[in-house]
Amino acid sequence: MPITILIAEANPIERVGLRTVLHRATGVRVLAEAESPAAVVKLTDEHRPEVIILGEELLKMVGHVLLEELRRRPSPPAVLVLGQEESTGAVERLLSAGAAGFVPRSAPVEELIHAIQRAAAGDPAVSVHLLGRILRRRHHPGTHEPPADPTALLSQRELEILRLTGLGMEAKEVAEQLKLSPRTVDVHRANIRRKLGIQGTHHLMRYAMRWLEHWTPDSERERFAGAARPVLLVEDDEVDILSVKRSFQELAIESALKVARSGEEALAFLRDPGNPRPSLILLDIKMPGMDGREFLAELRRDPTLRPAPAVVLTTSRDEADVTRMYDLGIAAYLVKPTAAQEFTEMMRNLIRFWSMSEKPPPPPAAQ
Repeated sequence: MPITILIAEANPIERVGLRTVLHRATGVRVLAEAESPAAVVKLTDEHRPEVIILGEELLKMVGHVLLEELRRRPSPPAVLVLGQEESTGAVERLLSAGAAGFVPRSAPVEELIHAIQRAAAGDPAVSVHLLGRILRRRHHPGTHEPPADPTALLSQRELEILRLTGLGMEAKEVAEQLKLSPRTVDVHRANIRRKLGIQGTHHLMRYAMRWLEHWTPDSERERFAGAARPVLLVEDDEVDILSVKRSFQELAIESALKVARSGEEALAFLRDPGNPRPSLILLDIKMPGMDGREFLAELRRDPTLRPAPAVVLTTSRDEADVTRMYDLGIAAYLVKPTAAQEFTEMMRNLIRFWSMSEKPPPPPAAQ
């Protein structure tokens, strides 16, 4: 039986090229083609392919959340990511997130077919030279590229020293700040470099400065969305839902997110006494059925729900929409960016703003 395939590629020319190549190959059969992350999920459920060839542009739209979404299927497909030449660390992170393998766009057709066969068989599907580099990285930690999130590797004391290093402090200044000896700080910095695979104090300083630009402290995350007071996302577009999930995952607050795919579903969630009251509602405007404006108007008419803070998250820049939503008492009006990194940065800034703002208290428990 031929291996069944779903082509998932944003570029129509690339889709045609893949379809042509795979139709000529023996032992494989293309079931469908998807041009968006939402279509990937929908067509996977409809056709249940054994292998998905996933263009990296689609993956960048929503990040590794798409891989996790596909892994939840009863019979999850093997996902081969097709993209430009990647760093060893980036490919290793793809494999850790659930991808079956990575194939460079420059690879010959024979290598793509071989990768499909390996993925369908449940084996890692990466080139021999890339697999060798990954194994060398694992056996020689000093060659590792710095990870995106050092919080998983460093102790609290080391993270604090990394933060102060990112502020440009020398060892003596860090020591004075933390009431340690400069020698102790030097030992901690050596441990940080070893754990992160960084060579030299100068490179550590540069790394710490870059990391500090994007770091969100635990205290801000906890104030934004504690486990007891989740964030409610009211959104019907699956791509945008995946984008928010990916951003929350990168910011380590994914467990705080609840999703309602319509205004009616959101009201039902809010009115159920068994559900926690959200600390914030992220609301799209344009939805089928009850749209965002109608939902918010209904929310403000209900005295028990009226204090719930809401932030609009939409593609609309229409001044009339902005005016109407502010008239209904929203806290902020955000326009969705198209780039995944910009989306995450917008969420990060929202966390920082919201962590400084006093929240309305939850309603009193029913007597």
